[in-house]
Amino acid sequence: MKSSRKLCISALLLPLALFVSSTGCKPSEASKPIVSEAEAAPKPEAIPISLPPSALAFINGTWEGTLDDPLGWSIRFDCFAQNGIQKLLASVISRDFQYLYFPVNYRLEIDGLILWWNDEDNRATIKLQFNQSRQLVGTFYQRQKGGPASGVFVKTSNVPKDGAIPYHGTWKGTLADSLGWSIRFDCFAQNGIQKVLVSITNDKWNLHYLPVNYRLESDSLQLWWNDKDNRATIKLQFNQSGQLAGELSVQQGQQKIAGVFSRTSATPVDGQ
Repeated sequence: MKSSRKLCISALLLPLALFVSSTGCKPSEASKPIVSEAEAAPKPEAIPISLPPSALAFINGTWEGTLDDPLGWSIRFDCFAQNGIQKLLASVISRDFQYLYFPVNYRLEIDGLILWWNDEDNRATIKLQFNQSRQLVGTFYQRQKGGPASGVFVKTSNVPKDGAIPYHGTWKGTLADSLGWSIRFDCFAQNGIQKVLVSITNDKWNLHYLPVNYRLESDSLQLWWNDKDNRATIKLQFNQSGQLAGELSVQQGQQKIAGVFSRTSATPVDGQ
């Protein structure tokens, strides 16, 4: 279970607490607990602003800010708002970790944007509201550490940064001889990766278009599946030739099996 957790989106999120997705590894013990509400610095005043559907485009873009001490996390939200928010990606940087472009749960309310993730060990939520300067003022809570910790987020771009674009398309390769699997990844990267499908062919089976879990990091695309008998993970990184080089780790042993994957199509094949 530990290997799947380490690859889980929420795992990387845990310190973050603005958002959500999956499972995760635990934050560094060096992280200081959030101060109590009585000790917290005064929070900037937030004024509820009614947002009709026509105003959703205002949320679209990239917002950046920093949570108050003792966390001091630098946080960025990439909001893809078209016909409502299609996707919301979070990036968090601290002295202990750097997590980029992971999806989080959200709910748009008439006076604010609510973000949360439900990792079983680190449930967290943040509510963002506009202040008089049209900044987003947020109050962060985490189940284990309490809260609140406040932060102010300024819009830095009207066009959100999409960290998934380099992975868009179809990639094919073969794992080392010990397995001999031919593998294809179909990555649908629009407004963040919407889904990743995997196809595997060998001398025993021919499996196509299997949805897999993914996590997009600053330097890699991590994939894993949680079949109870065949837990497996693979971390894909670009090499100097622009190919994706990865190592597959399976539950049954510690052996890592390498493979290199080349892009065969800029448009993914959707078997569904």
